[in-house]
Amino acid sequence: MNKLNNKDILSNPILKTGFENKIYQPYLEIFTANVNQAKDTDVKIILYYLIRQILLNCGISLGYRTVMYDVAYSVLKEHPEVWNEQELLNGNADLENHWTEFYPEYDGEFDNYDVTCLNSDQYFNLAIDMLLNNDIETEYKPVFSYAVYLFFRSWGI
Repeated sequence: MNKLNNKDILSNPILKTGFENKIYQPYLEIFTANVNQAKDTDVKIILYYLIRQILLNCGISLGYRTVMYDVAYSVLKEHPEVWNEQELLNGNADLENHWTEFYPEYDGEFDNYDVTCLNSDQYFNLAIDMLLNNDIETEYKPVFSYAVYLFFRSWGI
């Protein structure tokens, strides 16, 4: 992936609408820089972090857990080189097939939890709020930003 600029980010209608909001507008430059910083990160590192965050939000935040789950799925979907044989045959990834592969510490925490349906505004607001409110560790903000970018890009709008 080539280096992105703000115009590239804003070419996605959902991101454009979100970053036009005066609250989030000042964060566009940082978000773009974060996406560029993480775009070449090993997908296994990205998925390790995202799965860890899904599990840390079990029993804490359904919204955050949903955002993490869905952006993790988008990352996995973009990287068929880490899919298993069945996923390759089906042409579709299944995040839950990879819990222990990418997060070896997994011990069933997600078994009693689920995710919910959100609309594009909710996804954007929750994701950016997670970044701005320091719910994402500083070292992982680029990785999370990249995953969020892939998620909205995958909507194909």
